Amino acid sequence: MLNLKYLISRVIPYLSTIRFSNNRQFQSIAFVYLIVIGTSFADEKRQGRIILEDGFEQFEKILTQEGPPNGWSIWGKESVKDRPNFIIDTKNAHSGEASFRIHHLAESTSFTVLDTKRAIRPEKGGAYTISFWAKSDEDTEIFFGINAYNSLQPKIDRAFSPDYRPIHVNPKWTRFSFTFNEGLHFFVTGQSPHLLLTFLSKLTRGTDEEKTFWLDDILVSESKTPVLSPPTDTSVTSSAGLHHAMKPGKEVIFNVDVTRRIRPCYREIAGISFWRLQHPVSGPFNAKGHYSLNSKIEQSIRDLHLPMSRLFGVGDETSPGNISGEPWSIEHSIDRAATLCRKVGAPQEWFFLELENPEAHTSLPPETWARAVNYVKKKGYSFQYWEVSNEPYANAVLGRQPMAFPKPEDYLQHFLKVSRSIHESDPQAQVGLSIVKNNPMWSSYLLREAAGSYDFVVPHLYTFPESTMSKADFTSVVLTANAKTLNSALELNARIRHYNPERTIPILDTEWGLHGFDLNADAPGLVARNSNIWAGIHDAVRLIYYAREGIVRGASAWSMLSSDRQQPGLKFLFTDAPEQLTLRYWLYYHFGRNLGDRVVKIDGTSPFFPSGNALEAFAMPVTPAVATISDDGKKLFFIVANGTWDEELDCNLQLQEFQPKNVTAVLFSDFRKNASVAHPLLKQKEEAMRNLDFQITQKNLQFKLPGHSVAFIQMENELD
Repeated sequence: MLNLKYLISRVIPYLSTIRFSNNRQFQSIAFVYLIVIGTSFADEKRQGRIILEDGFEQFEKILTQEGPPNGWSIWGKESVKDRPNFIIDTKNAHSGEASFRIHHLAESTSFTVLDTKRAIRPEKGGAYTISFWAKSDEDTEIFFGINAYNSLQPKIDRAFSPDYRPIHVNPKWTRFSFTFNEGLHFFVTGQSPHLLLTFLSKLTRGTDEEKTFWLDDILVSESKTPVLSPPTDTSVTSSAGLHHAMKPGKEVIFNVDVTRRIRPCYREIAGISFWRLQHPVSGPFNAKGHYSLNSKIEQSIRDLHLPMSRLFGVGDETSPGNISGEPWSIEHSIDRAATLCRKVGAPQEWFFLELENPEAHTSLPPETWARAVNYVKKKGYSFQYWEVSNEPYANAVLGRQPMAFPKPEDYLQHFLKVSRSIHESDPQAQVGLSIVKNNPMWSSYLLREAAGSYDFVVPHLYTFPESTMSKADFTSVVLTANAKTLNSALELNARIRHYNPERTIPILDTEWGLHGFDLNADAPGLVARNSNIWAGIHDAVRLIYYAREGIVRGASAWSMLSSDRQQPGLKFLFTDAPEQLTLRYWLYYHFGRNLGDRVVKIDGTSPFFPSGNALEAFAMPVTPAVATISDDGKKLFFIVANGTWDEELDCNLQLQEFQPKNVTAVLFSDFRKNASVAHPLLKQKEEAMRNLDFQITQKNLQFKLPGHSVAFIQMENELD
């Protein structure tokens, strides 16, 4: 028999409080830092206005339909959504007559999300408490999280991984409650106007464990809570927006004026980072401390002419990676870093060292950092860039144990002590602060409180296209997603300037690339897209903007070596295939060789993507380009990418005060038939590199640029 009293008390208020999203556009988002609290269900109702309530008493679906209850969605690959396993359950309820039963099959990649029509739309100064009751068929761990979106129609994804919290459930109904504050843990303005509740069986989105759990009495309330000394709202320090150089037009025309030299060209943007000093297979040193790089791999790295690189975990002497049981001293580690630089031709001056545990499980005392700096001085090494901790926020965000820095305040205190110790040992040393670009507490708060103690900022500007939630197309990934990340970098620069008005603090990024899961929810390292032609064009677009606009002072992509070709994502070279090179390898090989000393003015016209919809704020020319020149003015370098997949474009390069001669032009792409899904390893160079045909008419150069390709053009000046 239906509980009419419960139906009236729950369903009517629920219907009256549903809030629908709109199409507002924003340039960056923040993940939500959740804080567990212990208020009671009754108290919560008295404390604030209820904005979402769900007891799953939607009786029309109880016996007539499989699938999630009204107002909830199952995301993931269509074939694994397992709709019969996400149902209304009338046999288990915390209150009323029904609950939401979620059963994850082994290896299932689906997960439960609040329907976008019910998205929480927070207001400035609001405090939001989310509570729910949960149980499972056995003791286990599941995850609750928040997804933040710039827009939901169309869906514009988060710029950083959502904040998930592990919760322990058992066969007894248990209440969980989380509170977060606008102005402290996130900002509405320009960042997080749409929030979706999410429930997962496991963070890896694919586990061999079957799990069954139930949810009931979900409640979201809103109140006003004063925030003491919050970080500066990013809207206060927003940038003027991304400069594209080109204007929208049907024709592709580039005007290059070599007399207009804008800024120095920073070749350090085209770096590639190493992982760790030692690994039993991928090197560059084995567990005994012996240099182990294959000669072919070593020469391939030397041929890159690395302008910048980085190692992490250099001082992590008790890492599980040291499987020999013979941990190295910090001195031995630094000696090996110097050996690596010498072997592969990397400059120590631009080789960044991070000493602590790469997973941020532990930290090193300030005296260990000082010991490392003093040893560098003693040996006459040129290492000068010290990155304090690799992604110290990661464990706090994901709830992983153990964690060296549960709160940003913990990292702040550690950083201040380490920075002081390093600078006391070497006043010329450069110390880097690790932040999350869009998280207020792990960004603005740290930038403000540590101002004066950091010399550069490390945000790890990965691109996270929303490929797990929707079928993101090639052009939206390499252009639109890049535009969002680049805009976030500009806003970060504005915040850095705001907190450091008397110093120039650059972004020196030691990791970046095309990240994210694929439609099968495979981990990023398993996704060929993150290193094949998708990543190749994505990286080219990013590097073009970095070079032309000076957004970052240096950048080192992730990552140089892998020991397993079965994990192709985000890698450049494979030690189990030393004779083969990858697509990204050839991109960086040529990019570094086609940067001059000074950036020169470029403008013109190009088709833009997208246009006429809510993503227009992130529109970008489909042919981003950069022109640089040698200091003596004798040699001009031109790089242009085509961000479409299959549209060949007629390009006209018009040169002022420059008569081209001795022109060489190389075309980078993937010329294999299965380019979109191909493994990044190539059988031969010609699969990625070909000569580009062109015609010269007076001071103009014409050529056809195929889809998903990059042209590298060099020329000398006949007028010189």
